[in-house]
This record gives sequence, C-alpha cells and structure tokens, in this order.
Amino acid sequence: MIAPEEVIRSALAERASRLADEAPTADEAARVLLAQVCAEAGWDAARLELRNEFERRPVWHVRRRRRLPSLRAAAEERRHAATFLDEGLRGESPWLRRQRQAGLSFLFPLTAGSRLVGALETFAQVEPAEGLLELTRALCEACSPVLARKPAAASLSWGVADPLTGLAARPLFMQRLATAVERARRSPGTAVALIVLALDRFKLVNDGLGHQAGDELLRGIGRRIAEQLRPGTLAARLDGDEFGVLLERVHDPGLVLRLSERLQRALDQPFRVAGEEVYASASLGVAFGGQDLGRAEDLLRDADIAAQRAKGEGVGRRALFESSMRTRLVAQLALDSDLRRAVEGGQIEVHYQPVVSLVSGAIGGFEALARWRHPELGFIPPARFIPAAEQAGLIGKLGNHVLREACAGMRLLQMSAREPLSMSVNLSAAQVFDPALVGDVAGVLDASGIDPSRMRLEVTESMLVDRIEAAAVVLQRLRGLNVRICIDDFGTGYSSLSYLHLLPVDILKVDRSFVAALGQGGKAEGIIAAVAALASNLGLELIAEGVETEEQAAALRRLGVTQAQGWHFAKAMDLQHCAARMAAMSPARRSV
Repeated sequence: MIAPEEVIRSALAERASRLADEAPTADEAARVLLAQVCAEAGWDAARLELRNEFERRPVWHVRRRRRLPSLRAAAEERRHAATFLDEGLRGESPWLRRQRQAGLSFLFPLTAGSRLVGALETFAQVEPAEGLLELTRALCEACSPVLARKPAAASLSWGVADPLTGLAARPLFMQRLATAVERARRSPGTAVALIVLALDRFKLVNDGLGHQAGDELLRGIGRRIAEQLRPGTLAARLDGDEFGVLLERVHDPGLVLRLSERLQRALDQPFRVAGEEVYASASLGVAFGGQDLGRAEDLLRDADIAAQRAKGEGVGRRALFESSMRTRLVAQLALDSDLRRAVEGGQIEVHYQPVVSLVSGAIGGFEALARWRHPELGFIPPARFIPAAEQAGLIGKLGNHVLREACAGMRLLQMSAREPLSMSVNLSAAQVFDPALVGDVAGVLDASGIDPSRMRLEVTESMLVDRIEAAAVVLQRLRGLNVRICIDDFGTGYSSLSYLHLLPVDILKVDRSFVAALGQGGKAEGIIAAVAALASNLGLELIAEGVETEEQAAALRRLGVTQAQGWHFAKAMDLQHCAARMAAMSPARRSV
C-alpha cells in the first residue's frame, strides 16, 4: 500500500511538472519550479543554476526579500560553477547539506538521463524535516526532463548559439553585453568585464590538417572555455577563431584576471584532433567598463585592441586594455588614411643609393628605395609604412609606382654614365605572391623602354622559406622577362643554402649584420669569405650592404667582395641629387 505522503509528493510533483511544461522557456520553467519548491516545502529561498552548452546562469526565488544580499553572498562562496554543479551531486546521496554564512543550504541535482541539466540550491535557517527534503527531490526529478528540453530564453530569437561550438553566437553575446553595459552605467561600484581570446596560428591547423580538423579543434576550445565559467558568465564565439567571455556585476578585477589565467592554462593543454596531438594557444585581451562606459561595441573594441596588442607581443600573451592603446590605434588609422592618399596620389618619393665597385670605386648601379615624407610627421620609415601598405591592400599600387619611378630614374641617370647602370627594386612578400605581379612588371618595363636585363628585383630570404616552391615559380616567371633576381639579407634565414638550387638567383646581398661585425673578433670574416667563395663557385654576383667605414670596405675587398653599398659611399638621395652627382663626376670615371 502506498503511503499517503508518497501520494501527496507524487501529486505535487506531477502538478509542478505540468506547470513547468506550460512555460515557453527553460528560464520560465525554472522560475515555476523554484516557486513550487519554496511554496510547498517552505524554503526561505532557492536558486536554480541552469547549465547548457554555452553558459551557466542562476535563477532565484526568495520568499524573504530582506535576506537576498546574504543569500547571494552565501552562493558566491563557491568561486567556480563547476564546484557548485559537480560537488558530489553525481554520488549516491540525493542531496548535499552545506553550512553557509546565511544558514543551511541543500543541493539537489537536476538530471535528464545521464546528463546534468543543472542544480537546485535551497536555503533555510533551521534544519528541515526529512519529508521536505524528499518532496524537494521529487519536484526536481519531475521537472528536470522539462528543463532539459526547453529552449533558453534568448533562443526564441535568431542567432542564440554558434552551431559549431555550442557557445553563444555573436548576436546573443552583443545583446547581453549591451544590457550589462547599461546596468553598469546605473550601478556605482560595479563594472562589466570582457575577455577576448584570439587564437594563435589557427590557420596552421586548417592548412595542415584540413578544415574539418580545424572545426574539431574549435569545438574542443569551446568546451574548455565553458568549463572555466562561473554562474552568470557568458562565453561566445565572436568570429572564426575569436572567442569572448562576458562577466557582469564585477566588484573585484582580480577575479577577471584570474579567470583569464585559467583560460590560458586550459588552452595550453594538448588537444586530440584528427588523430594528432595539437597544441593551441590564445592571445587574451581584457577590458573593463563602468559608469563612464559608452556603447557595448566600445568595450568589445577595447578588448579586441588589447588582444591584438597581446598577439603582437608573442604567442599566448595577455594584455589589459589601456586608453593609450586606443590612442595609438586611432593614430595608426589616421596614418593609414594618409598613406592611402599618398600612394594613390603618387606622393611616395623614390630615393636612390649607389652600388659601387670596391675595385674601381665606380658606380655600377642604384637601389631604389621608397620614402614617404608626411606633411605633418616628416619622413615615415619604410619599416612602418610598408607593412601598413600590405595590410591595407596598397602594396601593389605602391610597388608599381616605385618600379615606374625607378625605370624613369635609370633612364635619366644613364645619360650621365659611360657604362650601363643597373637598378634594384625591392619586392615585398605580398607582391611576390600577388598573381598580378608578373604582368605588372612586364607592363612597366615595356612602357619604360629600358633593357630588362639591367633591372634587378630583390626579395628577402625570410619571405621565401614558408612557400619556397610557390616563390620559385613566380621568380622563374620574372626571369622569363629577362630581369635579374637578387636575394637580399642573405645569411639571415634558416635554409639559405638549401634553396639556392631551387630558386633562379643571380645576385646575393650579404646582410648588413655581418658587415657591422667585421673587425670585432667574431666569425663575420669567415662567414663573408665563405659566402664570397659560394657566390664565385655558383657564378653569382655578390654585394655587401650596410658599409659604413673604410675599414669595413677594406676588409670586404680582402675577403673577395667586389661590390658594396652603404653610408660610407653615399646615403640614399633623391633623383635630382643623384643626377647632379653623376653629372659632376669626371666623364672618365663615374665614381663616388
């Protein structure tokens, strides 16, 4: 015979399940369950922590509102959501009793099959009767399947979850971020924090193991991020390889920084992807906002700026946003705009540095060097504006401009020279692998009417090592135009000798670091002598760059180097000064 209390429990559980099932979302169903638990079992308060693929969020019901602050403080004793959800709830006991600052609390698991849907915590000031604990357990068991199949509140709108990782999608994340920002503006002493995780070298996994493996890695990263979250913390996949974590009502910035450390440690552990052990890392940017915060997009921008700063400092770094970062970024954006106008308006100047014979002192050619004279900032170094031109997609226009100017300059300078001059023009990595390069070079050479064999196109070896086969194809096509190929900064790469037999190379340039080390008792002389012998045996020309003293020039002569350039002979000059110097020289000997 069934005991009367069991009949009552069963009826109350069935009623609670029916009411919860009428709710449209899991959040509303949770509120129904909490109200039933507090009303039927007499708890002072209860909170239910829902757990889904992309967030853990607490839902509260409090019968005695004046106790809410102390109850929240008691709930916050558990620093990590995993502790709350998994602290023994999978064991044999149907509930766990805990002594809290605000009194007693009892933890009940919410399961659907073998899956932990969430957990219910009830609060009381006195020890409850066993029957009330059994009633609470029965209500939880009846409503758990309902909670498991109900959608989250936000999933009634589009874009709630990222289909690949199960984390929140960007629209939901931005909606929650906007709400959090507005709340922070109205609440003195609290802040909202945002962590952006930008994966390092994710493209290597996609390119090396395939996009399916890349997707598998992203899913694994999403799981590890979710495992580190506290209640109420939202994680999202913001972009292809970028994730975000939103923390609301932040009182202690240290908690955010410690979470960022845990996230990085979690990602440092290897992943098993496509049968391979893969290591992933992320560069993290952290940003805080309070009452002075503007829009949600501003905080996301700040965290993203910090993440990019961290990525620029190396792999697996963290950076806390500072206003100076935004100032530098705004300045860089302004500089990029000025650069676009300068490139499209043909305002980039071309200067020329002589290449001289160490035997006769005669000028045998020039290297064309791009120079940007900013109207307000003065000369901007190429190391700054060339990468900016590449990122802005301007390098093709810039390269063609320099090539045209170099060809025109060579025609003018040749008028003052008795022997044929050569002209060297540098190519960036972006240019080398631009499908339009060969056609652009051919068009400029045809229009200029100069002898293509006097044109030298320079590439650095560092830009070739990762795509040596593709580079060889492009350089061979350029050689088909009858131009000559020069390897700049020779000796600084990882495989200088191994690719010489693969590439159509005519000229080697000894890197300036070896020249600077001459006479300092190191191995520089031996290295330069070996490179000179190598070039001679392979029938290649050899040029030393960065020569600044007569002692260096004398040492190079002694080591068998016959051509050089550097400030010892002349700095790079504009075309007018070069032409004047050439015209002023004796017709019998065009030398420096």
